Amino acid sequence: MMVMSNSFFKVRAPRFYRHVMNRIMSEFDENALGRSAVVFSPHFDDETLGCGGTILKKKRAGADVKIVFMTDGSKSHRRLISENELKAIRASEGLAASRSLGLNACDICFLEFEETKLSEHLDAATNRVTEMLLQQ
Repeated sequence: MMVMSNSFFKVRAPRFYRHVMNRIMSEFDENALGRSAVVFSPHFDDETLGCGGTILKKKRAGADVKIVFMTDGSKSHRRLISENELKAIRASEGLAASRSLGLNACDICFLEFEETKLSEHLDAATNRVTEMLLQQ
């Protein structure tokens, strides 16, 4: 039985991961990249961390992309900053991140449900999302 050291995995794993990601990323259908998309972000930065690469590729392919921030960002650092100040900062950061992904302010929607309480407002959130999608 062959025993491999941790250093083997530290060296090989990143190369293997890059290889797999390059294969996956290169398999995008160009027609699909050009289709419009709406990204729903439960919290600020989820859109960038979860879909940033895809958003960039879609924008480069000419797609219309919208981002919907579901919550208000008021709780992420509430022990350090007041909730109102935090909401303003997170919204500003969300706009800045969206611009760096190639979107304009008109491509961004803030639903402003209280952070950590979205599950308590499922009917209202569903209605707002449905209205938005029907307007597209």
